[in-house]
Amino acid sequence: MPNEITVNGIQIESLDEIIARLKEGFYKIYGDGVTFESDSPDGQLINIFAQEKRDILEAAVNIYNSFDPDQAIGNTLNERCALNGVIRKSASYTIIPIVITVKPNIVANLVGLDNAEQESKAFTVSDTIGNAFYLIESQVLTTSAVEKSWTLSFRAQKLGQVDVAINTVKNINSPVVGVKSVNNPYTEIIIGENEESDEELRTRRAKAVGYTIAGAREVMQASLRDLVDVREVQIFPNISNTTDADGIPGHSIWVVIDGGDDEKIAACIFLRLNEGCGMKGSEVVEVETIYGNKQEIRFDRPIDEDLYIRFEVERENTSYSYDPDKLISDFVEKYKLGINEIATVTDVNYYLKESDSNLIFYNIQLSKDGENWSDSYQATSTKQERFVINGGTDNNYLSITQPAWLHFSYSVNTAHTFDINTIISTLIENLAINKGETLKVSDISSELTTIDSQLTYSNIEISTDGYVWVNTEIAAQSNQHRIVLDPERTTATEIL
Repeated sequence: MPNEITVNGIQIESLDEIIARLKEGFYKIYGDGVTFESDSPDGQLINIFAQEKRDILEAAVNIYNSFDPDQAIGNTLNERCALNGVIRKSASYTIIPIVITVKPNIVANLVGLDNAEQESKAFTVSDTIGNAFYLIESQVLTTSAVEKSWTLSFRAQKLGQVDVAINTVKNINSPVVGVKSVNNPYTEIIIGENEESDEELRTRRAKAVGYTIAGAREVMQASLRDLVDVREVQIFPNISNTTDADGIPGHSIWVVIDGGDDEKIAACIFLRLNEGCGMKGSEVVEVETIYGNKQEIRFDRPIDEDLYIRFEVERENTSYSYDPDKLISDFVEKYKLGINEIATVTDVNYYLKESDSNLIFYNIQLSKDGENWSDSYQATSTKQERFVINGGTDNNYLSITQPAWLHFSYSVNTAHTFDINTIISTLIENLAINKGETLKVSDISSELTTIDSQLTYSNIEISTDGYVWVNTEIAAQSNQHRIVLDPERTTATEIL
Protein backbone atom coordinates (compact mmCIF):
# COMPACT_ATOMS: atom_id res chain seq x y z
CA MET A 1 0.00 0.00 0.00
CA PRO A 2 1.51 3.40 -0.96
CA ASN A 3 1.86 6.24 1.52
CA GLU A 4 -0.58 8.84 0.21
CA ILE A 5 -3.64 10.98 0.90
CA THR A 6 -6.63 10.19 -1.29
CA VAL A 7 -10.36 10.90 -1.33
CA ASN A 8 -10.65 8.01 1.12
CA GLY A 9 -8.26 9.60 3.59
CA ILE A 10 -4.66 8.91 4.50
CA GLN A 11 -3.06 5.54 3.73
CA ILE A 12 0.28 4.28 5.04
CA GLU A 13 2.35 1.13 4.69
CA SER A 14 2.04 -1.58 7.28
CA LEU A 15 5.08 -2.68 9.27
CA ASP A 16 5.31 -5.93 7.27
CA GLU A 17 5.23 -3.98 3.98
CA ILE A 18 8.02 -1.70 5.17
CA ILE A 19 10.18 -4.69 6.24
CA ALA A 20 9.59 -6.45 2.89
CA ARG A 21 10.63 -3.37 0.92
CA LEU A 22 13.77 -2.88 3.04
CA LYS A 23 14.76 -6.52 2.53
CA GLU A 24 14.33 -6.10 -1.20
CA GLY A 25 16.71 -3.12 -1.12
CA PHE A 26 19.27 -5.06 0.96
CA TYR A 27 19.20 -7.96 -1.55
CA LYS A 28 20.02 -5.54 -4.35
CA ILE A 29 22.99 -4.21 -2.36
CA TYR A 30 24.42 -7.41 -0.80
CA GLY A 31 23.04 -10.14 -3.05
CA ASP A 32 20.94 -13.19 -2.26
CA GLY A 33 23.40 -14.48 0.34
CA VAL A 34 22.39 -11.97 2.99
CA THR A 35 20.34 -13.36 5.90
CA PHE A 36 17.58 -11.58 7.82
CA GLU A 37 16.99 -13.95 10.71
CA SER A 38 15.69 -12.14 13.80
CA ASP A 39 18.93 -12.82 15.71
CA SER A 40 21.22 -11.70 12.85
CA PRO A 41 22.73 -8.17 12.71
CA ASP A 42 21.03 -7.35 9.40
CA GLY A 43 17.68 -8.71 10.60
CA GLN A 44 17.81 -6.55 13.73
CA LEU A 45 18.94 -3.52 11.74
CA ILE A 46 16.03 -3.84 9.28
CA ASN A 47 13.54 -4.16 12.13
CA ILE A 48 14.92 -0.97 13.71
CA PHE A 49 14.68 0.93 10.41
CA ALA A 50 11.16 -0.40 9.75
CA GLN A 51 9.84 0.50 13.21
CA GLU A 52 11.29 4.01 12.97
CA LYS A 53 9.58 4.61 9.65
CA ARG A 54 6.31 3.16 10.93
CA ASP A 55 6.45 5.55 13.91
CA ILE A 56 6.98 8.52 11.56
CA LEU A 57 4.06 7.40 9.37
CA GLU A 58 1.77 7.01 12.41
CA ALA A 59 2.74 10.51 13.54
CA ALA A 60 1.69 11.74 10.09
CA VAL A 61 -1.65 9.96 10.50
CA ASN A 62 -2.16 11.60 13.88
CA ILE A 63 -1.44 15.03 12.40
CA TYR A 64 -3.86 14.34 9.55
CA ASN A 65 -6.57 13.13 11.93
CA SER A 66 -6.10 16.11 14.24
CA PHE A 67 -7.72 18.31 11.58
CA ASP A 68 -10.95 16.45 12.37
CA PRO A 69 -12.46 17.79 15.64
CA ASP A 70 -14.03 14.38 16.24
CA GLN A 71 -10.55 12.82 16.45
CA ALA A 72 -8.35 15.67 17.70
CA ILE A 73 -7.25 15.69 21.34
CA GLY A 74 -5.91 18.16 23.89
CA ASN A 75 -4.62 21.52 22.67
CA THR A 76 -5.18 20.56 19.05
CA LEU A 77 -8.86 19.96 19.81
CA ASN A 78 -8.96 23.40 21.47
CA GLU A 79 -7.68 24.98 18.26
CA ARG A 80 -10.16 23.12 16.05
CA CYS A 81 -13.13 24.01 18.27
CA ALA A 82 -12.03 27.66 18.44
CA LEU A 83 -12.65 27.87 14.69
CA ASN A 84 -16.33 27.30 15.50
CA GLY A 85 -16.31 29.78 18.39
CA VAL A 86 -16.37 27.01 21.00
CA ILE A 87 -13.88 27.33 23.87
CA ARG A 88 -13.08 24.55 26.33
CA LYS A 89 -14.57 25.24 29.78
CA SER A 90 -11.78 25.59 32.31
CA ALA A 91 -11.73 24.06 35.76
CA SER A 92 -12.82 26.00 38.83
CA TYR A 93 -11.94 25.72 42.51
CA THR A 94 -14.01 24.29 45.35
CA ILE A 95 -14.74 26.89 48.06
CA ILE A 96 -15.88 26.04 51.59
CA PRO A 97 -16.61 27.99 54.81
CA ILE A 98 -14.33 27.07 57.71
CA VAL A 99 -14.71 28.12 61.34
CA ILE A 100 -11.48 29.49 62.88
CA THR A 101 -11.32 29.57 66.67
CA VAL A 102 -8.75 31.90 68.29
CA LYS A 103 -7.59 31.77 71.93
CA PRO A 104 -8.24 34.67 74.38
CA ASN A 105 -6.15 37.87 74.29
CA ILE A 106 -4.68 37.18 70.86
CA VAL A 107 -4.11 39.14 67.65
CA ALA A 108 -3.81 36.51 64.92
CA ASN A 109 -2.63 37.69 61.50
CA LEU A 110 -3.78 35.23 58.83
CA VAL A 111 -2.33 35.70 55.36
CA GLY A 112 -4.72 34.99 52.50
CA LEU A 113 -4.21 34.35 48.80
CA ASP A 114 -4.76 38.06 48.18
CA ASN A 115 -1.48 38.97 49.93
CA ALA A 116 0.58 35.77 49.69
CA GLU A 117 3.66 35.83 47.47
CA GLN A 118 3.02 32.19 46.70
CA GLU A 119 -0.07 30.08 47.26
CA SER A 120 1.82 27.91 49.72
CA LYS A 121 2.47 30.99 51.90
CA ALA A 122 -1.26 31.51 52.56
CA PHE A 123 -2.82 30.22 55.79
CA THR A 124 -3.51 26.58 55.00
CA VAL A 125 -5.69 23.89 56.54
CA SER A 126 -6.54 20.35 55.44
CA ASP A 127 -9.05 17.58 55.97
CA THR A 128 -8.54 14.05 57.23
CA ILE A 129 -7.72 12.66 53.77
CA GLY A 130 -5.18 15.33 52.84
CA ASN A 131 -7.18 17.87 50.81
CA ALA A 132 -5.58 21.27 51.47
CA PHE A 133 -7.42 24.62 51.52
CA TYR A 134 -6.07 28.19 51.38
CA LEU A 135 -7.56 31.23 53.09
CA ILE A 136 -8.90 33.49 50.33
CA GLU A 137 -8.71 36.93 51.99
CA SER A 138 -6.20 38.00 54.65
CA GLN A 139 -7.66 38.53 58.12
CA VAL A 140 -6.56 40.03 61.44
CA LEU A 141 -8.49 38.22 64.17
CA THR A 142 -8.50 39.87 67.59
CA THR A 143 -9.88 38.38 70.80
CA SER A 144 -10.38 39.80 74.30
CA ALA A 145 -10.76 37.81 77.52
CA VAL A 146 -12.56 34.90 75.86
CA GLU A 147 -11.89 32.86 72.77
CA LYS A 148 -13.83 33.73 69.63
CA SER A 149 -14.69 32.04 66.35
CA TRP A 150 -14.95 33.39 62.81
CA THR A 151 -16.31 31.74 59.65
CA LEU A 152 -13.97 32.41 56.72
CA SER A 153 -13.92 31.31 53.08
CA PHE A 154 -11.19 28.90 51.94
CA ARG A 155 -10.28 27.72 48.44
CA ALA A 156 -9.16 24.20 47.62
CA GLN A 157 -5.55 23.71 46.63
CA LYS A 158 -6.54 21.49 43.70
CA LEU A 159 -8.54 22.62 40.71
CA GLY A 160 -11.81 20.84 39.98
CA GLN A 161 -14.24 18.94 42.15
CA VAL A 162 -13.03 18.24 45.68
CA ASP A 163 -15.39 16.20 47.85
CA VAL A 164 -15.33 17.43 51.44
CA ALA A 165 -17.35 15.80 54.21
CA ILE A 166 -18.53 18.07 57.03
CA ASN A 167 -16.51 18.16 60.27
CA THR A 168 -13.41 16.74 58.56
CA VAL A 169 -11.25 19.87 58.08
CA LYS A 170 -9.38 19.70 61.37
CA ASN A 171 -5.69 20.13 60.51
CA ILE A 172 -3.78 23.43 60.61
CA ASN A 173 -0.98 23.08 58.04
CA SER A 174 0.55 26.52 58.66
CA PRO A 175 0.31 27.17 62.42
CA VAL A 176 -0.33 30.75 63.58
CA VAL A 177 0.13 31.73 67.22
CA GLY A 178 -3.22 31.86 68.97
CA VAL A 179 -5.23 29.88 66.44
CA LYS A 180 -6.75 27.12 68.55
CA SER A 181 -8.70 25.02 66.04
CA VAL A 182 -10.40 24.84 62.65
CA ASN A 183 -13.49 22.95 61.46
CA ASN A 184 -16.03 22.86 58.64
CA PRO A 185 -19.41 22.25 60.32
CA TYR A 186 -21.49 23.69 57.46
CA THR A 187 -22.82 22.02 54.35
CA GLU A 188 -22.73 25.23 52.29
CA ILE A 189 -20.08 24.66 49.68
CA ILE A 190 -19.25 25.74 46.14
CA ILE A 191 -18.18 22.59 44.34
CA GLY A 192 -15.40 23.15 41.84
CA GLU A 193 -15.84 22.05 38.25
CA ASN A 194 -13.36 19.76 36.51
CA GLU A 195 -11.92 20.95 33.22
CA GLU A 196 -14.16 20.00 30.34
CA SER A 197 -13.01 16.67 28.91
CA ASP A 198 -12.20 16.10 25.24
CA GLU A 199 -15.40 14.08 24.83
CA GLU A 200 -17.55 16.77 26.46
CA LEU A 201 -15.94 19.45 24.30
CA ARG A 202 -16.54 17.44 21.12
CA THR A 203 -20.19 16.96 22.06
CA ARG A 204 -20.67 20.68 22.74
CA ARG A 205 -18.98 21.63 19.47
CA ALA A 206 -21.25 19.25 17.57
CA LYS A 207 -24.26 20.99 19.09
CA ALA A 208 -22.82 24.41 18.31
CA VAL A 209 -22.38 23.71 14.60
CA GLY A 210 -25.91 22.35 14.55
CA TYR A 211 -27.43 25.65 15.72
CA THR A 212 -28.44 26.57 12.19
CA ILE A 213 -31.05 23.80 12.11
CA ALA A 214 -32.40 24.53 15.60
CA GLY A 215 -35.14 26.92 16.68
CA ALA A 216 -34.37 30.34 18.16
CA ARG A 217 -35.07 29.19 21.73
CA GLU A 218 -32.84 26.11 21.35
CA VAL A 219 -30.04 28.25 19.91
CA MET A 220 -30.28 30.73 22.79
CA GLN A 221 -30.35 27.95 25.37
CA ALA A 222 -27.32 26.21 23.85
CA SER A 223 -25.40 29.49 23.57
CA LEU A 224 -26.10 30.36 27.21
CA ARG A 225 -25.08 26.88 28.30
CA ASP A 226 -21.74 27.37 26.53
CA LEU A 227 -20.84 30.42 28.64
CA VAL A 228 -18.11 30.01 31.24
CA ASP A 229 -19.34 28.81 34.68
CA VAL A 230 -22.94 28.30 33.50
CA ARG A 231 -24.27 25.09 35.04
CA GLU A 232 -27.88 25.00 33.88
CA VAL A 233 -30.31 26.97 31.71
CA GLN A 234 -34.06 26.78 31.24
CA ILE A 235 -36.04 29.02 28.90
CA PHE A 236 -39.82 29.14 29.28
CA PRO A 237 -41.79 30.80 26.43
CA ASN A 238 -45.28 32.27 26.33
CA ILE A 239 -46.54 32.48 22.75
CA SER A 240 -50.03 33.64 23.72
CA ASN A 241 -51.27 37.24 23.77
CA THR A 242 -51.78 37.42 27.53
CA THR A 243 -49.72 36.86 30.67
CA ASP A 244 -49.71 33.17 31.58
CA ALA A 245 -49.98 31.40 34.95
CA ASP A 246 -46.21 31.72 35.46
CA GLY A 247 -46.33 35.49 35.13
CA ILE A 248 -44.64 35.49 31.71
CA PRO A 249 -46.07 38.34 29.60
CA GLY A 250 -47.53 37.55 26.21
CA HIS A 251 -45.01 36.86 23.42
CA SER A 252 -42.16 36.77 25.93
CA ILE A 253 -39.57 34.40 27.33
CA TRP A 254 -38.37 33.68 30.86
CA VAL A 255 -34.71 32.73 31.14
CA VAL A 256 -33.72 31.01 34.41
CA ILE A 257 -29.98 30.40 34.52
CA ASP A 258 -27.60 29.06 37.16
CA GLY A 259 -24.04 30.39 37.15
CA GLY A 260 -22.26 32.60 34.67
CA ASP A 261 -21.45 36.32 34.49
CA ASP A 262 -24.43 38.73 34.37
CA GLU A 263 -22.95 40.87 31.58
CA LYS A 264 -22.09 37.91 29.37
CA ILE A 265 -25.51 36.34 29.94
CA ALA A 266 -27.26 39.58 28.97
CA ALA A 267 -25.10 39.99 25.85
CA CYS A 268 -25.82 36.41 24.78
CA ILE A 269 -29.59 36.87 25.22
CA PHE A 270 -29.51 40.20 23.34
CA LEU A 271 -27.71 38.71 20.33
CA ARG A 272 -30.23 35.87 20.00
CA LEU A 273 -33.46 37.60 21.03
CA ASN A 274 -36.09 37.81 18.32
CA GLU A 275 -37.35 41.30 17.49
CA GLY A 276 -40.43 42.17 19.53
CA CYS A 277 -39.91 39.36 22.04
CA GLY A 278 -40.39 40.43 25.67
CA MET A 279 -38.63 39.13 28.75
CA LYS A 280 -39.47 38.28 32.37
CA GLY A 281 -36.96 38.45 35.20
CA SER A 282 -35.79 40.35 38.26
CA GLU A 283 -32.15 40.46 37.09
CA VAL A 284 -31.88 43.51 34.82
CA VAL A 285 -28.73 44.25 32.80
CA GLU A 286 -28.36 47.03 30.23
CA VAL A 287 -26.69 46.04 26.97
CA GLU A 288 -25.25 48.68 24.66
CA THR A 289 -25.83 48.11 20.94
CA ILE A 290 -23.31 48.91 18.21
CA TYR A 291 -25.27 52.13 17.61
CA GLY A 292 -24.92 53.24 21.22
CA ASN A 293 -28.49 52.46 22.23
CA LYS A 294 -29.30 50.78 25.55
CA GLN A 295 -31.57 47.77 25.92
CA GLU A 296 -32.66 46.14 29.16
CA ILE A 297 -32.19 42.38 29.29
CA ARG A 298 -34.08 40.45 31.95
CA PHE A 299 -33.54 36.99 33.39
CA ASP A 300 -33.72 35.18 36.73
CA ARG A 301 -31.58 32.99 38.93
CA PRO A 302 -32.95 29.69 40.29
CA ILE A 303 -34.41 29.62 43.80
CA ASP A 304 -33.67 26.63 46.01
CA GLU A 305 -36.77 24.91 47.38
CA ASP A 306 -36.64 22.44 50.24
CA LEU A 307 -37.27 18.79 49.49
CA TYR A 308 -37.90 16.31 52.30
CA ILE A 309 -37.41 12.59 51.73
CA ARG A 310 -38.09 9.68 54.04
CA PHE A 311 -37.98 5.95 53.42
CA GLU A 312 -37.72 2.56 55.08
CA VAL A 313 -34.85 0.11 54.61
CA GLU A 314 -34.76 -3.67 54.54
CA ARG A 315 -31.70 -5.88 54.05
CA GLU A 316 -31.84 -8.43 51.24
CA ASN A 317 -29.55 -10.57 53.37
CA THR A 318 -30.15 -10.34 57.11
CA SER A 319 -26.42 -10.76 57.78
CA TYR A 320 -25.56 -7.73 55.64
CA SER A 321 -24.37 -4.66 57.55
CA TYR A 322 -24.62 -1.12 56.20
CA ASP A 323 -23.58 2.33 57.37
CA PRO A 324 -26.63 4.68 57.52
CA ASP A 325 -24.39 7.78 57.52
CA LYS A 326 -22.62 6.66 54.35
CA LEU A 327 -25.90 5.66 52.70
CA ILE A 328 -27.36 9.12 53.30
CA SER A 329 -24.22 11.04 52.26
CA ASP A 330 -23.77 8.95 49.09
CA PHE A 331 -27.40 9.51 48.14
CA VAL A 332 -27.18 13.29 48.70
CA GLU A 333 -24.09 13.37 46.48
CA LYS A 334 -25.76 11.42 43.66
CA TYR A 335 -29.29 12.84 43.70
CA LYS A 336 -29.24 16.31 42.18
CA LEU A 337 -32.28 18.01 40.66
CA GLY A 338 -32.37 20.74 38.05
CA ILE A 339 -34.46 23.85 37.58
CA ASN A 340 -38.20 23.01 37.56
CA GLU A 341 -37.40 19.29 37.69
CA ILE A 342 -40.00 17.08 39.32
CA ALA A 343 -38.87 14.89 42.21
CA THR A 344 -40.24 11.36 41.82
CA VAL A 345 -40.25 8.35 44.10
CA THR A 346 -38.97 6.28 41.17
CA ASP A 347 -35.85 8.43 40.80
CA VAL A 348 -35.23 8.49 44.55
CA ASN A 349 -35.44 4.71 44.65
CA TYR A 350 -33.01 4.47 41.71
CA TYR A 351 -30.36 6.64 43.38
CA LEU A 352 -30.81 4.91 46.72
CA LYS A 353 -30.10 1.60 44.96
CA GLU A 354 -27.10 3.25 43.31
CA SER A 355 -25.86 4.14 46.80
CA ASP A 356 -26.33 0.60 48.17
CA SER A 357 -27.61 -2.19 45.93
CA ASN A 358 -27.76 -4.66 48.83
CA LEU A 359 -30.73 -2.88 50.41
CA ILE A 360 -34.43 -2.78 49.60
CA PHE A 361 -36.10 0.63 49.88
CA TYR A 362 -39.83 1.03 50.36
CA ASN A 363 -42.45 3.45 51.71
CA ILE A 364 -40.50 6.25 50.01
CA GLN A 365 -42.25 9.56 50.53
CA LEU A 366 -41.58 13.12 49.40
CA SER A 367 -42.62 16.45 50.88
CA LYS A 368 -42.05 20.17 50.44
CA ASP A 369 -42.77 21.09 54.04
CA GLY A 370 -42.04 17.97 56.10
CA GLU A 371 -45.72 17.61 56.98
CA ASN A 372 -47.67 16.79 53.82
CA TRP A 373 -46.21 13.70 52.19
CA SER A 374 -46.65 12.08 48.77
CA ASP A 375 -45.71 8.57 47.70
CA SER A 376 -45.49 9.51 44.00
CA TYR A 377 -43.92 12.89 43.16
CA GLN A 378 -43.47 16.54 44.10
CA ALA A 379 -43.42 19.42 41.60
CA THR A 380 -41.62 22.68 42.35
CA SER A 381 -43.81 25.59 43.44
CA THR A 382 -42.80 27.65 40.39
CA LYS A 383 -40.66 27.03 37.33
CA GLN A 384 -37.90 29.11 38.91
CA GLU A 385 -37.47 26.72 41.82
CA ARG A 386 -34.97 23.88 42.09
CA PHE A 387 -35.34 21.18 44.73
CA VAL A 388 -32.46 20.80 47.20
CA ILE A 389 -32.05 18.57 50.23
CA ASN A 390 -30.92 21.26 52.66
CA GLY A 391 -28.54 20.23 55.38
CA GLY A 392 -27.83 16.84 53.86
CA THR A 393 -27.16 14.39 56.67
CA ASP A 394 -27.71 16.79 59.58
CA ASN A 395 -31.46 17.22 59.90
CA ASN A 396 -34.89 15.89 59.03
CA TYR A 397 -34.81 16.79 55.34
CA LEU A 398 -33.61 13.25 54.62
CA SER A 399 -34.25 10.42 57.04
CA ILE A 400 -34.60 6.66 57.30
CA THR A 401 -38.02 5.89 58.73
CA GLN A 402 -38.01 3.66 61.78
CA PRO A 403 -41.67 2.65 62.29
CA ALA A 404 -42.95 2.23 65.83
CA TRP A 405 -46.09 0.53 67.14
CA LEU A 406 -48.16 2.04 69.96
CA HIS A 407 -51.07 0.78 72.01
CA PHE A 408 -52.68 2.20 75.09
CA SER A 409 -55.83 2.04 77.14
CA TYR A 410 -58.08 4.92 78.14
CA SER A 411 -61.13 5.57 80.30
CA VAL A 412 -63.61 8.44 80.53
CA ASN A 413 -63.70 10.32 83.82
CA THR A 414 -66.86 12.35 83.23
CA ALA A 415 -69.54 12.75 80.63
CA HIS A 416 -67.44 13.81 77.68
CA THR A 417 -67.65 13.78 73.89
CA PHE A 418 -64.46 12.80 72.11
CA ASP A 419 -63.13 10.95 69.06
CA ILE A 420 -60.24 8.61 69.85
CA ASN A 421 -59.11 8.57 66.19
CA THR A 422 -58.78 12.35 66.29
CA ILE A 423 -56.77 12.08 69.50
CA ILE A 424 -54.42 9.54 67.87
CA SER A 425 -53.89 11.64 64.74
CA THR A 426 -53.28 14.75 66.85
CA LEU A 427 -50.79 12.83 68.98
CA ILE A 428 -48.83 11.69 65.93
CA GLU A 429 -48.88 15.19 64.46
CA ASN A 430 -47.75 16.91 67.66
CA LEU A 431 -45.19 14.35 68.79
CA ALA A 432 -42.29 15.65 66.71
CA ILE A 433 -39.36 13.24 66.87
CA ASN A 434 -36.17 14.30 65.15
CA LYS A 435 -33.54 12.04 63.62
CA GLY A 436 -31.59 10.08 66.18
CA GLU A 437 -33.96 10.93 69.05
CA THR A 438 -35.55 8.45 71.46
CA LEU A 439 -39.30 7.80 71.58
CA LYS A 440 -40.35 7.85 75.25
CA VAL A 441 -43.57 6.53 76.78
CA SER A 442 -43.47 9.47 79.22
CA ASP A 443 -43.60 11.92 76.30
CA ILE A 444 -46.54 10.05 74.77
CA SER A 445 -48.40 10.09 78.08
CA SER A 446 -47.77 13.81 78.54
CA GLU A 447 -48.91 14.62 75.01
CA LEU A 448 -52.08 12.54 75.34
CA THR A 449 -52.98 14.39 78.55
CA THR A 450 -52.38 17.71 76.82
CA ILE A 451 -54.67 16.74 73.94
CA ASP A 452 -57.56 15.60 76.16
CA SER A 453 -57.11 15.80 79.90
CA GLN A 454 -60.59 14.46 80.61
CA LEU A 455 -59.46 10.96 79.69
CA THR A 456 -57.29 8.71 81.82
CA TYR A 457 -54.53 6.89 79.89
CA SER A 458 -52.88 3.65 81.00
CA ASN A 459 -51.00 0.59 79.75
CA ILE A 460 -49.03 2.72 77.26
CA GLU A 461 -46.54 0.49 75.41
CA ILE A 462 -44.42 0.88 72.30
CA SER A 463 -42.70 -1.62 70.03
CA THR A 464 -40.30 -1.74 67.08
CA ASP A 465 -41.92 -4.79 65.49
CA GLY A 466 -45.41 -5.17 66.93
CA TYR A 467 -44.38 -8.24 68.94
CA VAL A 468 -42.01 -7.16 71.70
CA TRP A 469 -43.48 -4.28 73.74
CA VAL A 470 -41.86 -1.95 76.28
CA ASN A 471 -43.28 0.69 78.60
CA THR A 472 -40.14 2.85 78.74
CA GLU A 473 -38.53 4.04 75.51
CA ILE A 474 -37.26 3.07 72.05
CA ALA A 475 -33.90 4.37 70.76
CA ALA A 476 -33.30 5.31 67.13
CA GLN A 477 -31.20 2.74 65.26
CA SER A 478 -28.76 5.47 64.17
CA ASN A 479 -28.44 9.23 63.87
CA GLN A 480 -30.04 8.92 60.41
CA HIS A 481 -33.15 7.06 61.62
CA ARG A 482 -36.30 8.89 62.62
CA ILE A 483 -38.90 7.08 64.69
CA VAL A 484 -42.38 7.51 63.22
CA LEU A 485 -45.74 6.59 64.70
CA ASP A 486 -48.42 5.62 62.21
CA PRO A 487 -52.21 5.51 62.73
CA GLU A 488 -52.27 2.03 61.22
CA ARG A 489 -49.73 0.86 63.81
CA THR A 490 -51.50 2.54 66.73
CA THR A 491 -54.37 1.02 68.69
CA ALA A 492 -56.37 2.23 71.68
CA THR A 493 -58.62 0.19 73.97
CA GLU A 494 -61.33 1.74 76.10
CA ILE A 495 -61.64 0.54 79.71
CA LEU A 496 -65.34 0.45 80.60
